[in-house]
Amino acid sequence: QNIGVEQTASKFVKSTRGEVWKNMKGYEKLYEISNRGRVWSKLTKKLLIHILHKGKYEVHLRDNGKSANVSIARLIAVNFIDNPDNLRF
Repeated sequence: QNIGVEQTASKFVKSTRGEVWKNMKGYEKLYEISNRGRVWSKLTKKLLIHILHKGKYEVHLRDNGKSANVSIARLIAVNFIDNPDNLRF
């Protein structure tokens, strides 16, 4: 499926004040994440639901038949915090 600019979160989601959206690293063609922790699926054109697991919020991501629950905090760190020394989050 061809994913164009018209399918970005900013077109479909009312952003909160100061909310910034970026293509999610590692899932650039499938998802966007905001600095507020909201995750947008470019395929379904919907926000993903957060899952509370062991005290941490996660989202369920899928790519080429593989799926994983990933921490929202980790996704924000990877996508919005500069890491010039390539340290682990």
